[in-house]
Amino acid sequence: MTTEWKPKRWIALLLAIFVQPFGFLYINRANLFWLYLLLLFTGAMADIALQRHVSANAWYQYFSFSLLVMIVGPIHTYFAATANHQPLRRWYSHWWGLILSCFSLVAILGGLRILFIEPFQIPSASMSPTLTPGQHVIVNKIGFNNLRFADRTFHQAAPRNPPKRGDLVVFQYPLAPEIAYVDRVVGLPGDRIIYRDKKVFLQPACNKPLQPCTALNALEPRNSEASQVINGQHGAVVVANEQLGDTQYQIWLTPNRQEPSAHYYRQPNQDIGEWTVPAGHYFVMGDNRDNSVDSRFWGFVPAENLIGNVAFAW
Repeated sequence: MTTEWKPKRWIALLLAIFVQPFGFLYINRANLFWLYLLLLFTGAMADIALQRHVSANAWYQYFSFSLLVMIVGPIHTYFAATANHQPLRRWYSHWWGLILSCFSLVAILGGLRILFIEPFQIPSASMSPTLTPGQHVIVNKIGFNNLRFADRTFHQAAPRNPPKRGDLVVFQYPLAPEIAYVDRVVGLPGDRIIYRDKKVFLQPACNKPLQPCTALNALEPRNSEASQVINGQHGAVVVANEQLGDTQYQIWLTPNRQEPSAHYYRQPNQDIGEWTVPAGHYFVMGDNRDNSVDSRFWGFVPAENLIGNVAFAW
């Protein structure tokens, strides 16, 4: 039921300061609510992008789009309440409507994060040059059965759409599931993998008895015009190209750094540096091959630990 009503400016201002943009709902301006919600989201994305590439004395070093929206929003709300010309009070402008709207928005965002997408930040250089420290990624969780929120897992099962070789995946670290890692899938269930002399040798699983098995082949890092040598923490780093399936990417190799094979995960009945991926598991590696603690050191990733594929990075 609607009644003739005029919003109180001080209430609108308080709402805009503490729970903006819900102040616009209180003054019957749902269109402005959605506009400022979009501005807050895009402002946050712009701030992240700017701060990743900030340089000394840059004009945007101390600038924040989100802060600008949070300052302009309450001012706009106050004057919009003063000029309000909508005497019919909508349901969402009541106190119970505001609470319901707030909880509904939180539930929708939480559901999206649990079921469909989840943001992560890259903490280390193990995936350089593909992903660098401080970058943010959006993980596509569709087809994966790992339902989690705020580091709490509600359900785990093998993915309906298993990842392919070369995919970037975020997963729960097997030795500490509360920690999320990001690496590249190198081996699928049944694959045989050897890592020796900074080369990956891969023999795909042979599950069809009537077909000949694929031989053990090396993923030769291919130098090209784009390849280069850069200075790294442990000496010169070679940037090379590699391909797994249909996925092409760059890797970093540190020729002067000795392989720590004594610390490799030792699979029963296998030589050091050799692994056969068990059923329901995956073998992952970082693109920064000499600065990545991955499946070579701690073993395989259970399928149910997979959270999703990296869909977008910035």
